[in-house]
Formats: sequence, structure tokens, C-alpha cells
Amino acid sequence: MNKKFELHILSQIYDFLMEREGFAALNLHFKVMEFFRELHVGDKSDFIVLAPNIISGNFGEVTHIHLLNIPHFHEKDKFIHWAQKALNR
Repeated sequence: MNKKFELHILSQIYDFLMEREGFAALNLHFKVMEFFRELHVGDKSDFIVLAPNIISGNFGEVTHIHLLNIPHFHEKDKFIHWAQKALNR
């Protein structure tokens, strides 16, 4: 099984979230958190915000995502390309 996150999968998750009721009302930080929460594999209690710019979870081979220099969430292409690099280190 390929553990790497592919762009088309990340794009589908992004689109799914954008259609979720109430999602548009969230601030940008919570939108990013929800995106990565959807990608987290395992128990929801294992997804932890360690600091405003660091999250911990089970993302295949990656356990920590640093949210520094993150593109604006609404710039879909830039955001999902950045997310793919962060998830496939």
C-alpha cells in the first residue's frame, strides 16, 4: 500500500470540507486543523495541537506537521501542494 498522499486525494478532501455545513464560518486556523484532522489515521484523541504552529497525529510516516509559512487555505492549489510536501517528507 502506498502511504504517500497524492494531490488528487488531498484535493478531494479539501473539496469535501469546503462543502461541509458550517465549514465556511470557521476561521482559517480551524479550517487548516480540520483538513489535517481528516487526514489523521486513528483515534481522534491522538490528533493533538502541540503549539499554534505544530500538530501531531498519525499521517502515515509523518507524525508532526509544522504550520510555518503555510499558504492561505483558500488558495487551494498552493495549499494542497504545500500539504503534500509536508505529508510526504
